[in-house]
Order: sequence, then C-alpha cells, then structure tokens
Amino acid sequence: MKGELERKIVLKHAELTVWRKLNALQQNNKFNELANLIGYTFMEIIFASKKLGKQLNEEKTMLREHGTRRSKILKVVLARLRAAPNLGIFAPPYSPPDRCHELTGNRKGQLTIDLDDPYRLVFIPAHEPLPKRAEGGLDWSQVTAIEIRGVEDTHA
Repeated sequence: MKGELERKIVLKHAELTVWRKLNALQQNNKFNELANLIGYTFMEIIFASKKLGKQLNEEKTMLREHGTRRSKILKVVLARLRAAPNLGIFAPPYSPPDRCHELTGNRKGQLTIDLDDPYRLVFIPAHEPLPKRAEGGLDWSQVTAIEIRGVEDTHA
C-alpha cells in the first residue's frame, strides 16, 4: 500500500513538472515551429474570458481561485489537453480517469472533464461548423480547438 502511494506521488510530481515545461515551451515560437515542421499539432485552447484565462494560466491566481487540490488536477488536465493533437484521445473509452464526456439537455454541445467532485472543466469545440460523424454526433477526432467556459458544478 505504501509503495503504491509513493508511486502515485512520484507520477503526480512528474506530471506537474511536465505541465510547467510544456507551458514554457509552448510560449516559445521556435518550439511550435519545430512541432509544425514534423507535422505535430497541439490542441488550440481559447478561454471564454480574459479573467478565466488568467485563472487557468497563472499559478498564483489558480491557487487563490481554486485551492491547492483542484489546482493540481487542473494543471494536469490542461497539460493533457494542450499536448493532445485532438479531442479523440479523450473520447470514451479512453477518457478515464478524467472522464471526458458530452453533456445533454440545456447544456447540449458542451463537454466536461472531471476535476474534484463535483467540479468539472467545461468547454465547447471551437469549430464552426462542428465536425460531425456520418452517423451523427460530434466527431471527437476532428476537434483540434476548444473554448474553455469555466470550472463549475454542472449538477447544481
């Protein structure tokens, strides 16, 4: 049991380190040029507001707004989203432990990723028109840009 806990702590630390390095690298245009040269694309992430962008990009603001636990989870989720070439790698059944899923009802068109219960990262595909599968529904593998709408309890 103790060994398993230590392994999880080491993995989380590694993920946070990767998040910080990825953020720094993506700010560097040479890194993006190299990625484009080899044909790799990153998910384009847009924020619904300037305030939200600051909350989710600046560590100090993130900690103040969301607390330590949720901030750690947010950093990992955002790093995974930024590093993904498209949303297809988050599509069920590949989504655990983040459980990325489409919402229904009055939130149709929105997607969420689980953070700390009951909070979710809410976003929409930033494509017009939305990429659709032949049989209907969102084609997750064609979603290469998202707009983050917020961090909220979608069940409230």
